[in-house]
Amino acid sequence: MLAWCAASEAQAARVAAADAAQIEATVKQYYSLSHADASCRFSRTDDNGMPLDPRVHHRAYRDAQYTRTFKTVFSHALFALMKRTCVDSDKVTGMLDVRLSDSEIDSDPSNYGNDVRMKVTRPVRILAADPLRVRVRVDWSEMVKGARKPYSVGRSDVILVKEGDAWLIDDVYSLGVADGPPSQLDMSIQDFEQSPGVVRLRGNAP
Repeated sequence: MLAWCAASEAQAARVAAADAAQIEATVKQYYSLSHADASCRFSRTDDNGMPLDPRVHHRAYRDAQYTRTFKTVFSHALFALMKRTCVDSDKVTGMLDVRLSDSEIDSDPSNYGNDVRMKVTRPVRILAADPLRVRVRVDWSEMVKGARKPYSVGRSDVILVKEGDAWLIDDVYSLGVADGPPSQLDMSIQDFEQSPGVVRLRGNAP
């Protein structure tokens, strides 16, 4: 269940139960994606992190896969922004899988990115909310197939906006660390965004 968390000592972040359920469902849908899909590669990759499936080099295929994967997850603005690199670019470089904040995943010779899955390790918590925008905290671990311990752990702050009746992801800030308890990432929103190593899905875009 989605948990409540104080946005400040004086104000608690609250949303209606139906909204909370949809917010949690959208977040879990995003975190259930394979690394291949979340990075817009839509394929297992070779030693250089490039897609093995030749269909990915065709724009129509990328467009269909991108739409299938993100149309019900991303806000209209984020969907259009990420489409530039996921579909319109001929370089087929995809986008950063910001969920796991792992800079080595697509360059390591072991190709471990082909076998990564994300695990949400604590209830999703609302940090701040207004009627059309919420910010939730997601604590996660990056698991590699066959390994018993996480490859890394971390925190992502996911921002969702309400469009019609749907809550959709509009941005993500994420920070990964080698190991340790989630409490090591307990800090204010401002301090988290300014922490060394934090990556943002939108990059420098507004």
